[in-house]
Amino acid sequence: MVDQPEKNTSARHLTNVRAVLGTSEDLKLPKNAIDLALLVDVYHEFPEPGKMLDLIRESLKPAGRIVSLEYRAEDPNVPIRPEH
Repeated sequence: MVDQPEKNTSARHLTNVRAVLGTSEDLKLPKNAIDLALLVDVYHEFPEPGKMLDLIRESLKPAGRIVSLEYRAEDPNVPIRPEH
């Protein structure tokens, strides 16, 4: 999942996007530097969602945003794991 955004942005010659693979203990994001944190189908996986959002907020610029995209099982075109 980290490779796909990099491929897409590279193909579009975008230089201001970087995918980062962190952990629940270390997001590997700089403080006060992120314009947008995009969370795709991961929120339900966070062992401590509040703690994770706090860590993400620390990395956001003052006007930065968090966008969370969670897929819905109601859409038969999206392969959702049954437990989600």
